[in-house]
Amino acid sequence: MSEVTKKTRPVAFSCVELGQMENSDSSIHLVLKTVSDEPLEEYLVPIPRRCNNEYMEVIQNMVSGKIQSADSFLRDLLLATDCTLSNLVIRHDSEDDDARAEMTLMTSYMEVIPFDVPMHEGVLHAMVSGLPILVEEELLVPSVRRDGWMKDGVMQRRTPETEYNILSYELSKGRLPEDYEADRLTASLDAIGEERVSALQREAIETERYEWAQWIKEYRDKE
Repeated sequence: MSEVTKKTRPVAFSCVELGQMENSDSSIHLVLKTVSDEPLEEYLVPIPRRCNNEYMEVIQNMVSGKIQSADSFLRDLLLATDCTLSNLVIRHDSEDDDARAEMTLMTSYMEVIPFDVPMHEGVLHAMVSGLPILVEEELLVPSVRRDGWMKDGVMQRRTPETEYNILSYELSKGRLPEDYEADRLTASLDAIGEERVSALQREAIETERYEWAQWIKEYRDKE
């Protein structure tokens, strides 16, 4: 089957996983989890050890809403060529029996140019830039993560503040409530508390994210 016809699934950044993984030299992994699928599946992106501190800082700033884009060679490329990026596709590489990250470049003349980038660099850039991330189905494995992140092999729940920051970030990037599992979004709103729910609703109204405002209103009406 050709790469063009292989099935892919949309995935989203879910959490950072810490700890040694089998057959991997990395101590940090980015967890990409399928969107609105049941049962959920995931793909883990290993981060080179030399990038540990940099990636943790970028991700912490991202979920707190302090940054809107990632420093990357990709930014210089886009500025120099007057191009835009449309998505990232993680494909199975049959030659190495591994995976590769392929970004799609759109020129000002509407020409589409695919090119490969280092996996961790491409995924981070796509995450903070709000680009769609797709993973070929054969690379996905069943997910055991829902509301937490891993540290030393132990599942821990996100704090209400972190959960709120992630919801606020997703709202600001234009992700719609229906992109979530309904139960998952309800659990997130339950976790952040009434005060943060109110703040999130105000943010949705002020930024004209009316789908979010309506969803939160319906959630509060049920209480």
